[in-house]
Amino acid sequence: MAHHGRAFALTTTQMIIADEAQRQLPPPNGHRIEEMQATLSRWTRSTHFEVLGVTEKASFDEVRAAFGELLERWASLGLTPEDPRAAVLDAIVRRLEEAYDTLSEPRERERYAMGLEVSQEHLDGRLRAHEASARAMHLAERGELEAAERAIRESLASSPTAEAEGLLTFLRTERGGMTASEAGDRLRRLAEQNPSSAILFELLGRVAAREGRHEDARRHVLDGLERPPVRTNRS
Repeated sequence: MAHHGRAFALTTTQMIIADEAQRQLPPPNGHRIEEMQATLSRWTRSTHFEVLGVTEKASFDEVRAAFGELLERWASLGLTPEDPRAAVLDAIVRRLEEAYDTLSEPRERERYAMGLEVSQEHLDGRLRAHEASARAMHLAERGELEAAERAIRESLASSPTAEAEGLLTFLRTERGGMTASEAGDRLRRLAEQNPSSAILFELLGRVAAREGRHEDARRHVLDGLERPPVRTNRS
Protein backbone atom coordinates (compact mmCIF):
# COMPACT_ATOMS: atom_id res chain seq x y z
CA MET A 1 0.00 0.00 0.00
CA ALA A 2 2.85 2.35 0.82
CA HIS A 3 4.27 1.78 -2.67
CA HIS A 4 0.97 2.56 -4.40
CA GLY A 5 0.44 5.63 -2.19
CA ARG A 6 3.87 6.98 -3.13
CA ALA A 7 3.25 6.37 -6.84
CA PHE A 8 -0.08 8.26 -6.63
CA ALA A 9 1.58 11.16 -4.80
CA LEU A 10 4.25 11.47 -7.48
CA THR A 11 1.65 11.38 -10.23
CA THR A 12 -0.34 14.16 -8.52
CA THR A 13 2.77 16.30 -8.14
CA GLN A 14 3.66 15.81 -11.77
CA MET A 15 0.14 16.80 -12.78
CA ILE A 16 0.37 19.99 -10.73
CA ILE A 17 3.74 20.88 -12.27
CA ALA A 18 2.47 20.16 -15.78
CA ASP A 19 -0.65 22.25 -15.20
CA GLU A 20 1.41 25.20 -13.93
CA ALA A 21 3.77 24.93 -16.89
CA GLN A 22 0.82 24.89 -19.27
CA ARG A 23 -0.56 28.09 -17.74
CA GLN A 24 2.76 29.82 -18.36
CA LEU A 25 2.84 28.94 -22.06
CA PRO A 26 1.59 31.51 -24.59
CA PRO A 27 -1.96 30.88 -25.87
CA PRO A 28 -2.02 28.53 -28.89
CA ASN A 29 -2.84 31.41 -31.25
CA GLY A 30 -0.48 34.00 -29.71
CA HIS A 31 -0.98 37.19 -27.68
CA ARG A 32 -1.73 36.98 -23.98
CA ILE A 33 -4.75 38.98 -22.86
CA GLU A 34 -2.46 41.32 -20.87
CA GLU A 35 -0.51 42.17 -24.03
CA MET A 36 -3.72 42.86 -25.93
CA GLN A 37 -5.06 45.06 -23.13
CA ALA A 38 -1.78 47.01 -23.09
CA THR A 39 -2.04 47.58 -26.86
CA LEU A 40 -5.64 48.77 -26.54
CA SER A 41 -4.74 51.09 -23.66
CA ARG A 42 -1.87 52.62 -25.64
CA TRP A 43 -4.02 53.08 -28.74
CA THR A 44 -6.75 54.73 -26.69
CA ARG A 45 -4.27 57.52 -25.87
CA SER A 46 -2.79 57.65 -29.38
CA THR A 47 -3.77 59.65 -32.44
CA HIS A 48 -5.29 57.92 -35.47
CA PHE A 49 -1.97 58.37 -37.27
CA GLU A 50 -0.08 56.67 -34.44
CA VAL A 51 -2.56 53.78 -34.30
CA LEU A 52 -2.04 52.98 -37.99
CA GLY A 53 1.67 53.77 -37.79
CA VAL A 54 1.61 56.39 -40.58
CA THR A 55 2.70 60.03 -40.76
CA GLU A 56 0.33 62.97 -41.14
CA LYS A 57 1.45 63.25 -44.77
CA ALA A 58 0.66 59.61 -45.59
CA SER A 59 -1.26 59.05 -48.82
CA PHE A 60 -4.60 57.27 -48.95
CA ASP A 61 -2.88 54.16 -50.35
CA GLU A 62 -0.43 54.15 -47.43
CA VAL A 63 -3.27 54.54 -44.92
CA ARG A 64 -5.23 51.71 -46.56
CA ALA A 65 -2.18 49.42 -46.69
CA ALA A 66 -1.33 50.05 -43.04
CA PHE A 67 -4.92 49.41 -41.97
CA GLY A 68 -5.14 46.21 -44.03
CA GLU A 69 -1.90 44.85 -42.61
CA LEU A 70 -2.87 45.55 -39.00
CA LEU A 71 -6.39 44.22 -39.44
CA GLU A 72 -5.13 41.02 -41.00
CA ARG A 73 -2.57 40.57 -38.23
CA TRP A 74 -5.19 40.86 -35.48
CA ALA A 75 -8.01 39.06 -37.29
CA SER A 76 -5.72 36.09 -37.91
CA LEU A 77 -5.99 35.20 -34.21
CA GLY A 78 -9.32 33.58 -35.02
CA LEU A 79 -10.63 33.73 -31.46
CA THR A 80 -13.89 32.02 -30.55
CA PRO A 81 -16.59 34.01 -28.72
CA GLU A 82 -15.86 31.95 -25.59
CA ASP A 83 -12.22 33.09 -25.51
CA PRO A 84 -11.80 35.82 -22.83
CA ARG A 85 -9.60 37.72 -25.29
CA ALA A 86 -12.42 38.05 -27.83
CA ALA A 87 -13.90 41.20 -26.25
CA VAL A 88 -10.47 42.88 -26.18
CA LEU A 89 -9.89 41.90 -29.82
CA ASP A 90 -13.24 43.42 -30.82
CA ALA A 91 -12.24 46.70 -29.14
CA ILE A 92 -8.85 46.66 -30.90
CA VAL A 93 -10.50 46.13 -34.29
CA ARG A 94 -13.00 48.93 -33.60
CA ARG A 95 -10.11 51.27 -32.74
CA LEU A 96 -8.39 50.37 -36.02
CA GLU A 97 -11.61 50.95 -37.97
CA GLU A 98 -12.17 54.29 -36.24
CA ALA A 99 -8.69 55.44 -37.27
CA TYR A 100 -9.11 54.20 -40.83
CA ASP A 101 -12.62 55.65 -41.29
CA THR A 102 -11.35 59.09 -40.28
CA LEU A 103 -8.07 59.11 -42.20
CA SER A 104 -9.47 57.57 -45.38
CA GLU A 105 -12.13 60.28 -45.83
CA PRO A 106 -10.48 63.59 -46.93
CA ARG A 107 -12.85 65.98 -45.15
CA GLU A 108 -12.89 63.97 -41.93
CA ARG A 109 -9.10 63.71 -42.04
CA GLU A 110 -8.71 67.48 -42.53
CA ARG A 111 -11.03 68.27 -39.61
CA TYR A 112 -9.22 65.73 -37.42
CA ALA A 113 -5.76 67.13 -38.30
CA MET A 114 -6.95 70.68 -37.54
CA GLY A 115 -8.25 69.50 -34.18
CA LEU A 116 -4.85 68.00 -33.36
CA GLU A 117 -3.15 71.32 -34.20
CA VAL A 118 -5.51 73.28 -31.96
CA SER A 119 -4.97 70.81 -29.13
CA GLN A 120 -1.19 71.04 -29.55
CA GLU A 121 -1.30 74.84 -29.55
CA HIS A 122 -3.27 74.74 -26.30
CA LEU A 123 -0.74 72.40 -24.72
CA ASP A 124 2.16 74.52 -25.94
CA GLY A 125 0.51 77.60 -24.47
CA ARG A 126 0.11 75.84 -21.14
CA LEU A 127 3.77 74.86 -21.16
CA ARG A 128 4.93 78.40 -21.99
CA ALA A 129 2.79 79.80 -19.18
CA HIS A 130 4.16 77.18 -16.78
CA GLU A 131 7.74 78.09 -17.72
CA ALA A 132 6.97 81.81 -17.31
CA SER A 133 5.52 81.13 -13.88
CA ALA A 134 8.64 79.21 -12.89
CA ARG A 135 10.86 82.12 -14.04
CA ALA A 136 8.74 84.60 -12.10
CA MET A 137 8.98 82.39 -9.01
CA HIS A 138 12.77 82.38 -9.36
CA LEU A 139 12.85 86.17 -9.62
CA ALA A 140 10.63 86.47 -6.54
CA GLU A 141 12.95 84.19 -4.56
CA ARG A 142 15.85 86.50 -5.46
CA GLY A 143 13.86 89.46 -4.17
CA GLU A 144 13.30 90.93 -7.65
CA LEU A 145 9.57 91.35 -7.03
CA GLU A 146 8.91 94.04 -9.64
CA ALA A 147 10.60 92.00 -12.36
CA ALA A 148 8.71 88.90 -11.22
CA GLU A 149 5.36 90.70 -11.35
CA ARG A 150 6.17 92.15 -14.77
CA ALA A 151 7.05 88.70 -16.10
CA ILE A 152 3.88 87.13 -14.80
CA ARG A 153 1.67 89.94 -16.15
CA GLU A 154 3.19 89.37 -19.59
CA SER A 155 2.43 85.68 -19.24
CA LEU A 156 -1.18 86.43 -18.26
CA ALA A 157 -1.60 88.71 -21.27
CA SER A 158 -0.48 86.04 -23.76
CA SER A 159 -1.83 82.89 -22.10
CA PRO A 160 -4.03 83.29 -19.00
CA THR A 161 -3.66 80.37 -16.61
CA ALA A 162 -4.60 79.63 -13.02
CA GLU A 163 -0.90 79.22 -12.15
CA ALA A 164 -0.05 82.70 -13.42
CA GLU A 165 -3.03 84.20 -11.61
CA GLY A 166 -2.00 82.41 -8.43
CA LEU A 167 1.59 83.62 -8.68
CA LEU A 168 0.42 87.19 -9.22
CA THR A 169 -1.68 86.84 -6.06
CA PHE A 170 1.36 85.60 -4.16
CA LEU A 171 3.51 88.47 -5.45
CA ARG A 172 0.93 91.00 -4.30
CA THR A 173 1.23 89.50 -0.83
CA GLU A 174 5.02 89.74 -0.98
CA ARG A 175 4.78 93.41 -1.98
CA GLY A 176 2.21 94.22 0.70
CA GLY A 177 -0.73 94.67 -1.65
CA MET A 178 -2.74 91.81 -0.15
CA THR A 179 -2.84 90.10 3.23
CA ALA A 180 -1.65 86.52 3.56
CA SER A 181 -5.15 85.51 4.64
CA GLU A 182 -6.73 87.03 1.50
CA ALA A 183 -4.08 85.44 -0.69
CA GLY A 184 -4.60 82.07 1.00
CA ASP A 185 -8.34 82.17 0.34
CA ARG A 186 -7.81 83.07 -3.31
CA LEU A 187 -5.11 80.45 -3.85
CA ARG A 188 -7.24 77.81 -2.15
CA ARG A 189 -10.09 78.47 -4.57
CA LEU A 190 -7.73 78.31 -7.53
CA ALA A 191 -6.21 75.03 -6.27
CA GLU A 192 -9.66 73.50 -5.82
CA GLN A 193 -10.56 74.46 -9.39
CA ASN A 194 -7.19 73.21 -10.72
CA PRO A 195 -6.27 70.20 -8.55
CA SER A 196 -3.48 69.07 -10.89
CA SER A 197 -1.42 72.28 -10.49
CA ALA A 198 1.75 71.75 -8.48
CA ILE A 199 2.59 75.49 -8.51
CA LEU A 200 -0.69 76.48 -6.83
CA PHE A 201 -0.11 74.03 -3.99
CA GLU A 202 3.44 75.27 -3.53
CA LEU A 203 2.15 78.85 -3.34
CA LEU A 204 -0.45 77.78 -0.78
CA GLY A 205 2.37 76.29 1.26
CA ARG A 206 4.39 79.51 1.12
CA VAL A 207 1.43 81.62 2.23
CA ALA A 208 0.67 79.19 5.07
CA ALA A 209 4.30 79.38 6.21
CA ARG A 210 4.12 83.20 6.15
CA GLU A 211 1.13 82.97 8.53
CA GLY A 212 3.02 80.57 10.82
CA ARG A 213 0.88 77.56 9.86
CA HIS A 214 3.86 75.32 9.32
CA GLU A 215 1.98 72.01 9.39
CA ASP A 216 -0.40 73.29 6.69
CA ALA A 217 2.56 74.57 4.72
CA ARG A 218 4.21 71.14 4.81
CA ARG A 219 0.97 69.44 3.74
CA HIS A 220 0.46 71.80 0.80
CA VAL A 221 4.04 71.37 -0.40
CA LEU A 222 3.73 67.57 -0.22
CA ASP A 223 0.43 67.78 -2.12
CA GLY A 224 2.21 69.78 -4.80
CA LEU A 225 4.97 67.19 -5.16
CA GLU A 226 2.34 64.57 -5.99
CA ARG A 227 1.03 66.53 -8.98
CA PRO A 228 2.22 65.46 -12.45
CA PRO A 229 4.60 67.78 -14.34
CA VAL A 230 3.27 69.87 -17.22
CA ARG A 231 4.33 68.40 -20.57
CA THR A 232 3.15 68.33 -24.14
CA ASN A 233 2.48 65.22 -26.20
CA ARG A 234 5.75 65.89 -28.02
CA SER A 235 7.75 64.99 -24.91
